[in-house]
Amino acid sequence: MITYCFIKFKINTLDWTTTLVSVLALLGLAGCGGAISDLGSSADVLAGSVKATGYFKDSAVEGVHYESGNTVGITDTNGAYTYEVIEPVRFFIGGVGLRTITQNKFITTPVNLTSQGNTANLQVLNITRFLMMLDDNGNPDDGIVISEAVQAIADQWSQVDFTTTDLPTELAGIISDAASADGTAHLLPDADTAKSHLESTLQCLHSGVFQGRLAGNNVGSFAIHIDVSTGTVNGKINSIINNVSELRDLTGSSTLDFTQNQIGLNATDSAGVQYSFRYTTLNQIDGDWIPPGGSPGTLSGGRTANSIGALYRISGQFDGDDQGILGLDIPITGTIRGQMYSLTSDFTQTINASLDSNQTSTVLTIIGEDGSTTFTGTLDTTAGTMSGTWTNQFADPNNPNFGGTFSGTGCRLIP
Repeated sequence: MITYCFIKFKINTLDWTTTLVSVLALLGLAGCGGAISDLGSSADVLAGSVKATGYFKDSAVEGVHYESGNTVGITDTNGAYTYEVIEPVRFFIGGVGLRTITQNKFITTPVNLTSQGNTANLQVLNITRFLMMLDDNGNPDDGIVISEAVQAIADQWSQVDFTTTDLPTELAGIISDAASADGTAHLLPDADTAKSHLESTLQCLHSGVFQGRLAGNNVGSFAIHIDVSTGTVNGKINSIINNVSELRDLTGSSTLDFTQNQIGLNATDSAGVQYSFRYTTLNQIDGDWIPPGGSPGTLSGGRTANSIGALYRISGQFDGDDQGILGLDIPITGTIRGQMYSLTSDFTQTINASLDSNQTSTVLTIIGEDGSTTFTGTLDTTAGTMSGTWTNQFADPNNPNFGGTFSGTGCRLIP
């Protein structure tokens, strides 16, 4: 069994040091609408508090006003907002109301600013185009920032009809006001550009690693790594039938169709068993498994290494003398949490690591908390890849080379 510990990351001039934040209560939030709308499942809540933190994303959107009960504010550079757990959240920019959210308050994107939203929905695309147009530097890929000057002038705006088929005419006055306030041109992107931009955000949100259990005549476990940018699913199944265990490779593809509210994953293991995974929420997957012959069963699992407001999501799997998955969600500041799940021992551990950058690469090192296990490799946050080798000198006295390899992919959750 591999042991792991906490992480310190240093990437170029950014330095994150970690201390474990106590999660005193984990609140599950039920979904509403279609699957895409069901983006959030949990929020960190301090004991006795009625407030939690959510995130407004079309990339991160700074400058959206919100109200939740007696709590009011403006989304920050990470798109973060504070909401009262038992109260709805109303989002607006001056005189333009976006929507009041009663559920799924942990993550808000344009798809859940409309009823049964998806990325083919006219209202969703019009809201996305509106937000992208308001960005103060015209590059929403590095985050959308609505300047204080635009926020001030927005108080004069009337409600926008986001169902219109002629958005340029509907927004003509607002575009002129924004350009005047910022002293620079504000351009309205077309629907295709907005759709591509929004879907890249949704793809990253759905990536990562999950682990869970099988039910039926197979009572084993699964560990999967989802790279939705390439549409691939990789992982392992520990099949346990009649008390006999067998490790199997699992490969497949994602079926993330953001235009049809179809969010799922299909995969097949090396014994020909078929698996269907569905996102119940952003952090929960459920589904079914069907063997080539015999009785089918069900499966259920949750996200591993899920940090609130992470900057990067890096995830993958390790192989060799032990097998499993690893996930790292890296926030901009504060605690960095990572986890690894060993399928061989059916055990999850928190991990720590360090990143040392030079002119050619970023060296990733993860040290087990007992000092016996070392993971060493490279992490490229631009390409979104990591790879390397791991060893554990004490795991097997008869095998001093006990270890293997690890690899994975990642994306930037917050520009």
